[in-house]
Amino acid sequence: MNSFSKIFVNSEEKMIEIQYDIDKLEADKEFHQQKLRLVNNQLEEKNEELSVHRIRFDRLHGEPRDE
Repeated sequence: MNSFSKIFVNSEEKMIEIQYDIDKLEADKEFHQQKLRLVNNQLEEKNEELSVHRIRFDRLHGEPRDE
């Protein structure tokens, strides 16, 4: 194998490694984006639940809230 062929093979191997790293990072990014959407949905649900309980609490104690 001549030096040009070795350089070509090394470059090709390096590009494959880099593409693998890029693909893995993109998969990790998508996973974390999905996880963030899930957490945001759960947070929204809990905030709504808290709001309902606050309204009920205030009604029982005669302290209306401006919500």
